[in-house]
Amino acid sequence: MRWVIAVNHFLREVAVIDGKTASWHTWRAYAYHLLDFLNFCERIGKDWSEVMEIHLAEYRNALLTIESSLTQRYLARETINGRLGTVCMFYKFALNMRYISRLPFSYKDVWVVRNRDEDMFAHANERADKVQANRLMLRTYDADLEIPPNKEIGYFIGNLSGWRDKLMAQTMWFTGMRREEMCKLTVHVIPENPHTLAGKTNKVRIQGKGGKWRSVYVPLSLLRSVARYVELERNPRVRRHKVKTDQIWVSDKGQPIRPPSVDKVFATNAARCGVKLTPHDLRRSYATNRLIYLEDHDVPSAYKIVQAELGHAHLSTTLRYMRYVERMRAEVVASHGNFIDQLISEIEEDEENQEKPLERL
Repeated sequence: MRWVIAVNHFLREVAVIDGKTASWHTWRAYAYHLLDFLNFCERIGKDWSEVMEIHLAEYRNALLTIESSLTQRYLARETINGRLGTVCMFYKFALNMRYISRLPFSYKDVWVVRNRDEDMFAHANERADKVQANRLMLRTYDADLEIPPNKEIGYFIGNLSGWRDKLMAQTMWFTGMRREEMCKLTVHVIPENPHTLAGKTNKVRIQGKGGKWRSVYVPLSLLRSVARYVELERNPRVRRHKVKTDQIWVSDKGQPIRPPSVDKVFATNAARCGVKLTPHDLRRSYATNRLIYLEDHDVPSAYKIVQAELGHAHLSTTLRYMRYVERMRAEVVASHGNFIDQLISEIEEDEENQEKPLERL
C-alpha cells in the first residue's frame, strides 16, 4: 500500500492542531479505521479519491460480516457507524483541503426527538427536530445495559488466580475506574502510611480519558492491601529485573501491565469459572451501586456526583443507568456501602493466604 498524504494530513490535523481531540486512544482508533478502509479500497481496486457512495455501502456491508477479535461476536452497529464516521470525517476534511472535488456520500432529512434539558425529567420537555443524517449509517437502538449481579462479580473476582489480578479487579469495581486508568496508577497515589489514616476512603487523583484529571475515592482497606502488594510482590519483581517504572501493577518480569493484558486475564478467568465478565462491567456495576447508595441516602444531585466520579463528559451518558437502577432496587439489592464492606472483609482474608507464600520473595 502506498503512503496517502491526505490521510497523514488529516491525522496530523486531529492529533496535533485540533485541541478538541486530546486522547491518543482516539487518534489511534482513527488511524486504524482509515487503514482498514484503505485496505478495502486496495482489495476492490479503487483509489480512495475515486470511491463513490456505492463503494462505501459495500464497505459498510462487509463490516457486518466481520467478527470482533476481542468478543468473538459480529461487530456492533455502533462500532460500524463509528468506523464509517471516521471515514466520512476524513472525506469532509479532504474536500475542505481540496484533495477531492465532491463528497462520496449524501444526506437525508430525519426527525430526531431531543430533550431540552439533560436531567432525569427531560422526557417531559421533549421536542422533535429535523436534522441531516448520513444515508450510510446503520439504524441503532438504545438497548438496556447488561450488568452482572454483585454476587456474580464477587464470584468472578474470587476465582482470579493471582493476588495482583484480584486487586486490579477490586480497584476497578470499588472506584469505577476504566482499565486504562487503573493500569496507569503509580505508587505515588499510595499514602505514606495508609494504616494510620482514619475514615473509610481516601481521595486519589487520577488522569482519565483525554488527559483529564479527576478525583476518585478508594476504600482505605483496599489501599492498605495495595500497599502490601507493592511491598511484598511488586517491589521485589521490579528490583530483580532492574525495571524502572513507578506504575503499581507489574508482570512477573517487572514490566508495567497494559490494558490488553487485563483483557487476557479476564478472558482466561471467564473460561475457567464460567462467568463472562469484562473490565468495563465492573465500572458499570460501580455506577449502578453508587447511584442506588446516593439515592437511598437522599443525596442531592446523585447523577451529577456519579458523572464526576466516572469522568463522563456528558450527563446523558450517566443517565443511561437510570432504568437499571430502578430495576436493581426492585430486586432488593443491598446498599453500596454494605456490599463493599463485605467484599473488603473477603479481601483481608484472602491477603492472609496470599502473604504467606510471598515471604519467600
